[in-house]
Amino acid sequence: MSQDRTDRMTGAEPVWQEYPRPQLQRRSYINLNGVWEYAIREDSKQPQTFDGDILVPFSPESRLSGVEKKLVPRQTLWYRRLFETPELDGGRLLLHFGAVDQSCRVYVNGLRPDWRKAT
Repeated sequence: MSQDRTDRMTGAEPVWQEYPRPQLQRRSYINLNGVWEYAIREDSKQPQTFDGDILVPFSPESRLSGVEKKLVPRQTLWYRRLFETPELDGGRLLLHFGAVDQSCRVYVNGLRPDWRKAT
């Protein structure tokens, strides 16, 4: 990818804006690609501070992520993003993470909701 195009990816708008499955699109869909906070830690304890910004959906190893750091075994990568939820149809909120490497723990307002691990 050219440097010019890389420089224009600011995170002001989601990088990958298209709905992943147009035939199943919901009115309440929110694309969470864009700038998130990240932290790389030697243990799995939730960090109190974060190391900087990362451009999602790019991995931290990628130049496009803005991080360009490689994780080593036993390190934990944390992401944080604040967002407002839309009016919920039926009172449910579905979070879909399309590029989880191995496993993922999700916290909403500091709490771990019920979740399912993909097989």
